[in-house]
Amino acid sequence: MSSKKKRHKILFIENVAGRRERLSAAFGKPGTLAHLEFAGSPEAAFEIMKREAVDALFVNQAQCGLDAFEIMRSLQAIQRSAPVVMMASQTDDETVLRTLRDGAFECVDADSAAFDTYPSVAERAIARFEVAYENAERAQAILRSQK
Repeated sequence: MSSKKKRHKILFIENVAGRRERLSAAFGKPGTLAHLEFAGSPEAAFEIMKREAVDALFVNQAQCGLDAFEIMRSLQAIQRSAPVVMMASQTDDETVLRTLRDGAFECVDADSAAFDTYPSVAERAIARFEVAYENAERAQAILRSQK
């Protein structure tokens, strides 16, 4: 993996203007390398992802009404992949575990007070996703060579 940081494209399913502004401010701090894009609905987000690659997808669960499993299934249907970070209004143990089991890379508090932590959450999710992708590629190469 390269030690050189790149500017990541992060897509948010978020339809509240004030929250969008607060997210932009959190990611606009020095040292944060991110380009944010916002979609007001899951359908709009999937249309964006059909046209262009994104490095991470943050989903406001309360606004879109979908769980992580449904989001992952929709991404597979459009043949796209990206780490999904669910922004949940409840982050109790049961909710977090269910969200992670359903395929999300992270489950974070949707409260705007937590937005300042999102840049590091995004970096972590992207890094873990890249490692998982590289490991899957290596496993496929080993299987091909064994055949």
